[in-house]
Amino acid sequence: MIKRLNYIILIIFFTGCSNTNKKNTAQLINIESLNEILITESDGFTEVDPSVTGIIAKNEIGEKEILENQHLMHGSGIALGDMNGDGWVDIYIPRLKENNLLFMNMGNWKFKDVTQTSGVACPNRYSNGSVFADVDGDRDLDLIVTALGGAKQYIFQ
Repeated sequence: MIKRLNYIILIIFFTGCSNTNKKNTAQLINIESLNEILITESDGFTEVDPSVTGIIAKNEIGEKEILENQHLMHGSGIALGDMNGDGWVDIYIPRLKENNLLFMNMGNWKFKDVTQTSGVACPNRYSNGSVFADVDGDRDLDLIVTALGGAKQYIFQ
C-alpha cells in the first residue's frame, strides 16, 4: 500500500513540474557581414586607429590623487552592449576625472559619441566600472555605473 502511494506521489510530482504552455521568446539580432579584417603575421588583436573608429578616450590621473587613493590606479572598466536595439554592440567608457562617454556603433568600426544626448556623462565623480544589464526586466539593456567614494548610478532605458 505504501509503495503504491509513493508511486502515485512521484507521478503527481513529475507531471506537475512540467510546463508545456511556455512560449519560445528568443530575440533576433541583426546579422550583417563585416568588412574583411586585415590578417597579419602576428597573433591576437589588430589596433584600429581612433581616426577610423571615432573613439577617443583616456583616463588621466595625477600622482597626488593616486597617493591619496591607490584604487584610482586600477582605472575603469568599460561596458559593451546593444543599448539602442539596432543589433550593433555599443561602448560605454567610465572615466575617473572626466565625464563618462557613450559611443553608438554605426557599423564598419565607426562609432558616434552620443553621451550628451543620452544623458549618461555622470559628471564630477570617479567612475570606476560599468555594465549593461536588463535590471528592470523589460527586455532592453539598462546601464549601471559604479564610483569610488560616491553613489552607484542606475540608468534605466
